[in-house]
Amino acid sequence: MDKLLTATELAERLGVSLSKAYALKETIGYVAVGGNVRFEPAAVDAYIERCKRGPIEGEKDRWASQSVIERPARGGSSPKRMDLNVINQLLERNKKRSSTRRSGVQR
Repeated sequence: MDKLLTATELAERLGVSLSKAYALKETIGYVAVGGNVRFEPAAVDAYIERCKRGPIEGEKDRWASQSVIERPARGGSSPKRMDLNVINQLLERNKKRSSTRRSGVQR
């Protein structure tokens, strides 16, 4: 049998806070040792496996870099891709509009 993990060791292993580690004890399963909470490494590994998420098979090539965002296209629900150049053009256009509005205002 492997050495049981403390809540602190579990928190470090999962990269979560100590309070989150304690909150996960019912989900992962734990061993009560004289009022102390301990976790079996195999149960922690099983929990990690259950938490894994990834792209749907065949969708791996659709994952975009962080410089590409998607937003709904006008008049439909299909996403429209926007790259960094398009975003910069939109920002420049909005900047010009707002400066034009300000210059026309009389004080």
